[in-house]
Amino acid sequence: MKKTRFLLLIITALIIAACSEDDNSSPTNEETINYFPLSIGNTWDYNNQFSATGQADFSGNETISVSGTTQVSGNQAFELNSSNPENSGLTTSIFTQGALYKSSSSLIYNGSFSVYIPDFSGLDFSLENVPVYNTQLPAGTEMFVETETFQEELEGGIPITINVAVITNMGDSFESLSVNNTEYTDVISSEWIVELEVLAAIGPVSIPILQEQQASVITNYFAKDVGLIKSESTTTLNFEVIPQVPLEDIDSSSSQELTTYNVTLD
Repeated sequence: MKKTRFLLLIITALIIAACSEDDNSSPTNEETINYFPLSIGNTWDYNNQFSATGQADFSGNETISVSGTTQVSGNQAFELNSSNPENSGLTTSIFTQGALYKSSSSLIYNGSFSVYIPDFSGLDFSLENVPVYNTQLPAGTEMFVETETFQEELEGGIPITINVAVITNMGDSFESLSVNNTEYTDVISSEWIVELEVLAAIGPVSIPILQEQQASVITNYFAKDVGLIKSESTTTLNFEVIPQVPLEDIDSSSSQELTTYNVTLD
């Protein structure tokens, strides 16, 4: 299956380990804590799980590595590669299509972003200076929002307007979190959210075929001196019943769990 199939809209969630302990506060000494070591040669190995209604579940293994550097807005940013881009996980797909750099207590992403909806063409655009996390912010703080509008045409010549919003929020922090039978301490989380609205021009009337809704939620977990240890995602699209535009609802999921890693702290 192609990577774009999992770039934001063919995904669902796994349950976070019950033994995690949420203290709903940011760690102390945020600026001295390294939640994503970015040194050339650092590697992380993941087991990726995919599930979608009407499709067979499957899994795949993937290694991402820090492969080089580039300049972004005057900052040295790091580029990542995937060993298995065809079965890449959701978050690693995003990271390997751009570059990451750190600014104070934040991890910042610059690169391309894709939204995939069956029966529509790929919705691709660029994102600049997106905070992946910011440890100085309390849980629930919105860090970034960007909106895009796309014009499409469905089979039969029906004009479609798709409104997309990409949002990142700071999440909770955890004293410990168990992932793949390994206990990690000092963990933070953050969210990527995709909101969608789809309107169809049928005759002189613009009809919502997808009411404005939170379509995808991606929660990432980062451990001190390790990096991304877990990602879990849910996607739900509930289309309106319109005979001229027969679209099927989507209920799907994806997760990534760290299995091994080899990092040098930056």
